[in-house]
Amino acid sequence: MITDSFESLGGVETYLTSVIAELKINGHDVRLFSSDISQPSQYISYYYRHINQKSLFKIFPYLFNIHSYTKLKKVLREFKPDIVHLHFTGYHSSPSIFLPLKKYPSVYTTHSHELYNPLTNATTNRCEHDYDSFCIYCIGILKIVPEKFRAHLINKFLSNIDLFIAPSNHHFKLLKKHKKNPSIQLVNAVAIPKNPSKMQYKYNLLFVGRLTKEKGVLIALQAFEIIHQKLPQATLTIIGEGSEKENLIKYVQSKDFAHAVFFEGQIRKEKINSFYENADIILVPSIYPEAFVLVGIEAMSIGRPVIGSRIGGIPEWLLDGETGYLVDPNNASQIADKALMLFSNKKLLTRMGKNAREKAESFSIDRHITELEKIYKRVIKKYSL
Repeated sequence: MITDSFESLGGVETYLTSVIAELKINGHDVRLFSSDISQPSQYISYYYRHINQKSLFKIFPYLFNIHSYTKLKKVLREFKPDIVHLHFTGYHSSPSIFLPLKKYPSVYTTHSHELYNPLTNATTNRCEHDYDSFCIYCIGILKIVPEKFRAHLINKFLSNIDLFIAPSNHHFKLLKKHKKNPSIQLVNAVAIPKNPSKMQYKYNLLFVGRLTKEKGVLIALQAFEIIHQKLPQATLTIIGEGSEKENLIKYVQSKDFAHAVFFEGQIRKEKINSFYENADIILVPSIYPEAFVLVGIEAMSIGRPVIGSRIGGIPEWLLDGETGYLVDPNNASQIADKALMLFSNKKLLTRMGKNAREKAESFSIDRHITELEKIYKRVIKKYSL
């Protein structure tokens, strides 16, 4: 398996951790290939050199990272995999990562927009267009030529991929729109705890994820300001790191609810469930059309309702009025209204938590692995004919 980086709280990493563990239980020998910018992990077997973003010559490895190319060729010769499964290859691996795969069965799961748009999950206040658009105003005049060339390399080398996997119907449609064929839909999955956790009824809200603009953390804080005015005992816990952390902390410190907001930083994966258990509602306020958002399924598997944005793949797992509520992106007042409604009605909160747990069971890792093995066999069989 190949990915650009491996962070302890990323959605791709959450997925990979579960999938690798289950495949090994089923007797498979799984090796993970990632850049050395990744956090040290027991799951990573091979590293390639990441791109130094401070280098004046970073454009060259961004277009073709010779180290990821040569290292992958070496790994393929030594390990001789039956199949290669790529996940996120948006930056450090560069288009060169596809080139050595011509003679190897391979599949690619599109966790983001990296195959359609160089901005991937960047946002802009200047334009209002689809996130898979290739916009010169968003990219910038100086970057448009190298980005166009990089897109050309990606499209050229992607012919070495045998099958594209979409984790949601939203992304399946994007694959078809951008002619990434053949393609198939297989929803993401998480390890489901044996039993849901008892609801705490402590008026606790929780956000888990990267602290970046597209995740909508500022919107969550704006919603919490409204909630706290009407429910002073409410708290908001924020787990994660990211480029916006300092700005978010400064924003909170300027408010009178600062004592009720807790920035916990990066939390080890095995301790995340305790935070879900201590929360009553989980917020997924994304302003970017993400493919799936595993955090929501993790929360639901514990028995917690989710308030999430009506965007991307989120509406495919968050059933409005049943397992939580869908709200318009960038709408803090809607988040606040739904949270206050749940906090004021314990029966409703309990019922939605129960519904959430039942819905989460349809995303169990066992079912996912069964389907994934079928896909692997299908692609491998083509090479044996």
